[in-house]
Amino acid sequence: MEEGGWNLSQAATELIKSSLVRFPTGDVDEADQVQNAVDYAAYLGSNHNFDMDLLSMYAEAEMDVMAVRGQGYYTLNGEVNPGEPREEAVRAMDALETVMSSSGASSQQPLALHMYIHITEPLTPGEGAAKGEASADSLASLNVTGSGHLLHMPGHLFMRVGRYSDVATSNALAHEADDLYKGKGMLPYGPAHNSYMGVAAAALDGQSVWSIKYSEIMRDIYRGGDADDSPGVEDGWNTLLMVYLRFGMWEEVVKDKYWRVPKEFGLEEGNNYGDFLGAYCRGQAFWQLGEAERAESELSAMAGMSLADKFQDRAKVAILSLRARLAGGEEGLELLREAAEEQNGWEYNSPPQFMQPMNQCVGAYLLGLGRREEAAQAFETDLMEFPKNAWSLLGMFEATGEARYMERAKEAWERGDVELTSPCLIFADVKR
Repeated sequence: MEEGGWNLSQAATELIKSSLVRFPTGDVDEADQVQNAVDYAAYLGSNHNFDMDLLSMYAEAEMDVMAVRGQGYYTLNGEVNPGEPREEAVRAMDALETVMSSSGASSQQPLALHMYIHITEPLTPGEGAAKGEASADSLASLNVTGSGHLLHMPGHLFMRVGRYSDVATSNALAHEADDLYKGKGMLPYGPAHNSYMGVAAAALDGQSVWSIKYSEIMRDIYRGGDADDSPGVEDGWNTLLMVYLRFGMWEEVVKDKYWRVPKEFGLEEGNNYGDFLGAYCRGQAFWQLGEAERAESELSAMAGMSLADKFQDRAKVAILSLRARLAGGEEGLELLREAAEEQNGWEYNSPPQFMQPMNQCVGAYLLGLGRREEAAQAFETDLMEFPKNAWSLLGMFEATGEARYMERAKEAWERGDVELTSPCLIFADVKR
């Protein structure tokens, strides 16, 4: 039996040989993993052209080389401008496109579709990332029920082109697959990541019920022992409170009895990002409920917490945002703009590390001050990052008065289960 010109036994032999190049010694600790990855990719690069599975593995190997070197696939890897693809990325993309354009079942090779999503999702949101949209649709159509990760992966690409409901759907399916794993006594891969991706997208889509449900599921995932995830418990525990803020549910924020990350996770009380994020949400909610002193108290608590370096960027955004809310006026605007600039400078990460897009809030603030032209600029920036989201489309309508934006906002909010009243409810009541 032959496939693509090779006897299957020959392909299997080649796979074994390539594995020996990747792992030439049994002493993993002493091995030069970077060099081994480079050698493995080079070996597959000279022996992959006759078998679509090996060709897919070659593409993955080129992508792994960039990973072990600590590089992105693109020279800048920014949120809006990814830069030029690296040489390894060009080779990987060419190989994957060859597989996907092949005939028969090979064109639906799950590894190739999976890798193509990864290598195209960092492209410019909207038209750029749309290069991988067909691969995401193809992978979703395979309905790989045994793999939560493969069910989840189309959502990465859908997020970048503004198909937020499809992100939620793909991650609901991933959650079902994760539960199948748990039912068999096995640990699924990235269950909190799957849920968080869906929550972030559903919030952009106006689906508050979905967002709340899966935020609560995230807490259950951590309680169940699956805390080694991305986001980990420090990032993910108070996703629920961030969702409450997103939808203006101030009472629900302050009534949550479990906002502190449980001690069972071994985090020092009052000294972790989970509690910091909870204090931020409570501070914003207390201000909305007319309790400014308690909001100030939460801000003081945040300032007194010592956080790991990896949390400093998002902590800065949170502090600036809460300070902006407390300050008001021109000072508040400048603080909020600083928060947005910080967020805009982050490298691409999906789902976003801080669920509230600050550009939406800057736009809402400027609308309150009557500065519509500047507000429109903020919403345009947000739509570059999160295409077709109704929050900023509503903002564009309020800033420009153009009916086309309201029509697009209504279409984007079709699945929304609450009324869309402001681009950013935290700053909806700013006045001149």
